Amino acid sequence: MSDLSQEPERGRYAIWQALPLLLFTICAVGLIAVLAWRSLAGVQGTAAVLDAAVAVCGGQGVASAAAYQPNTPTTNPVVAFRQLADGRLLTDSTAVLPAWLPTQPDQLALVLCLGQERPAYRTICTAAGEPSTILAEYGREIPATLREARTAAILAESVIASVDDAPTGCLREIPNPTPPDVAVSPAQVQAWLRPWVAGGGADN
Repeated sequence: MSDLSQEPERGRYAIWQALPLLLFTICAVGLIAVLAWRSLAGVQGTAAVLDAAVAVCGGQGVASAAAYQPNTPTTNPVVAFRQLADGRLLTDSTAVLPAWLPTQPDQLALVLCLGQERPAYRTICTAAGEPSTILAEYGREIPATLREARTAAILAESVIASVDDAPTGCLREIPNPTPPDVAVSPAQVQAWLRPWVAGGGADN
């Protein structure tokens, strides 16, 4: 027969044994809840930034956006969009480094609008050194327009080439071999964008 007088003591002992596990469970659940809330807030903030920024590529500024600082040591936050074949704009997360991204609409300073990537061509020079009507493929390229987020004003326009140091004028002869038909890399887009994000513009 068990000693019933020992039951309360055993119950208290069992509670003390379970207490660390209970405290750990409460803390873990609380931490998960905090992280989930922060993640949701981050997603909502990012969505709000993109919803506001996409109109900038169409020439509509965002009144609540940050002013672009052309001469500042700090980063001018930027987002990028790429145009699809049907004309829609899709967020291009590869064109912008994570450190350059804003988390709230009022931090946004720049919007990069990329066109559709296409084959790049260069003309062949005539004997007199003038451009002829003969074309040669020379890698690929993508049109880029950088706008100020607040006013949608165009700060820079260029065509980013997949071939580094590609000549801008005519070619003396048809290249042999021709440059590889590879896409413009994110690093090449970032290299063109970096001076503006850093605040110094094209002269930085």
